[in-house]
Amino acid sequence: MKFSAAFITAALYVVSVSAHELPSRYAGQRRGNQFVTGPCQQDSDCQQGCCAFNTGKCAGPAVAQTRDGGCGHGSPAPNCNVAAALKLSDCAPGAVNGDLSSPAIQSAAAFVAKLDNIPFTPTAPAAAPPAPPASNNAGGGGTPTVAALAAGQSALGFVTSTCATDSDCQQGCCAFNTGKCAGPAIAQTRDGGCGHSSPAPNCNVAKALGLNECAAGAVNGNLQDPKIQAAAAFVSILDNIPFTPSAGSAAAAPPPAAAAPPASNNAAGGTKSVSALAASQSPLGFVTSTCATDSDCQQGCCAFNTGKCAGPAIAQTRDGGCGHSSPAPNCNVAKALGLNECAAGAVNGNLQDPKIQAAAAFVSILDNIPFTPA
Repeated sequence: MKFSAAFITAALYVVSVSAHELPSRYAGQRRGNQFVTGPCQQDSDCQQGCCAFNTGKCAGPAVAQTRDGGCGHGSPAPNCNVAAALKLSDCAPGAVNGDLSSPAIQSAAAFVAKLDNIPFTPTAPAAAPPAPPASNNAGGGGTPTVAALAAGQSALGFVTSTCATDSDCQQGCCAFNTGKCAGPAIAQTRDGGCGHSSPAPNCNVAKALGLNECAAGAVNGNLQDPKIQAAAAFVSILDNIPFTPSAGSAAAAPPPAAAAPPASNNAAGGTKSVSALAASQSPLGFVTSTCATDSDCQQGCCAFNTGKCAGPAIAQTRDGGCGHSSPAPNCNVAKALGLNECAAGAVNGNLQDPKIQAAAAFVSILDNIPFTPA
């Protein structure tokens, strides 16, 4: 197997950096932040999602296949989960892979893709429900499920992404000292806590998850705050940490049904914000997910020729437009965003339709395209 010099260098560069020990309180529970060569017990301890099978050290997920017997230390058999998710073909002999769509593997693959400039398209988690149970949004105000709370976080910043506040990050932690998204536990010992841009750090999400170590001077907020509850739910799924949502978090994340707001958008007749419109799209299909109609996809485009979710602009030139299962293609979302190229024969609908507006809002945030809701 051949690797680029950049890939191998990136996988090994931290040899010169002293690896930090895993705090025993979090070992085996949290999404890992260990660098390459750091000690590990399982793949989830490591930034790149690979605890080398033979060594018990974090490793690059590709080089571990040829050098370290694969990933998966602590398991009965090695794996090449992250390498396979990145479509790197070599696996160690005897490798047995898990569910490549799991949040932990997808998160690690996304991290490696950014680190090593490898093309990567996220896959929707296989177990993600299409909608929360009815009791979550019934008039009685029931407590939402963990999955329903977590759904809206996936569109936010990965670990190491630049952030201004905790709410910019999937895991609800913008490291106090660095202004980078971080795991809410490791940030307490490494980054001065969470809460960048605030007067004092916090350990809100870690506390909500029952993890007790906080950075010096941490001042926590209301742990029942919907944003904190949503981030805690996301981390609990990512790191397999037990978590019971607070009853006060019922309004934490708009349920997927909110993708279709009423014609007036709210009782007072005002227009919803871009972020409010976009929030309900995140549980829908990622790019390349199988779809039947545009409303199955985060970006509001089920490619006309392929029946796969696609970007609403690229689909016009590559996939015959959007609107799979319809008599004719469309460029609804692209048009709503002011992008003018449409596939041949495209027939557009009402661009003020709530579903089209929600998808356009999601794409505008994803791709930094200016958008004013109708």
